[in-house]
Amino acid sequence: MKGNKTIIFLPLFVMAGLFIFGYFSLSDSSTLSNADLQQNIDISVSNDNPKEIAWEWGSYPADGLAGNDYIEIVFDGEVENSTLELTHADNVLFESEDWFYTDDGIAASFPTYTEEEQIIGAIGSWKVDSDTTIEAVRYYHTWAGAEIEIDEPVNLIEQLQNRIPEHHWVVEEADI
Repeated sequence: MKGNKTIIFLPLFVMAGLFIFGYFSLSDSSTLSNADLQQNIDISVSNDNPKEIAWEWGSYPADGLAGNDYIEIVFDGEVENSTLELTHADNVLFESEDWFYTDDGIAASFPTYTEEEQIIGAIGSWKVDSDTTIEAVRYYHTWAGAEIEIDEPVNLIEQLQNRIPEHHWVVEEADI
């Protein structure tokens, strides 16, 4: 019977260890807040014509979504047209051709919210027809329902600081 104890108890110990490891792994998984999301966003930029800026959040904020996000292209040039699309699983959930001038270039606004377990705004792209080279791209994330005044040209950083100073951040991609 002594030799059989190992055969009986070893699988029990392995199963108990896997259960404990799984429990701590799941309960230890860190959830991101909106403020922490900026370390978990991937932005890619193509300077070909049409210019394309694409973004994707690596995770979703646990404290909910509300408000508009903004994508800004820093450049000095003319824009022929643009198309911003928000997608989820290859389905276009939102599309807009609207944009506005900023102090440093142009920007577009888009909503971020959840609908039927889909995160709208987490994955998107903005295609812009222009012959000018992009110098930088700024992604502004907000999690408060405050609208900014679009008086052209607008300074997005200043507007967000005045309206929702604690509920936004900006990520700039300048190595293009």
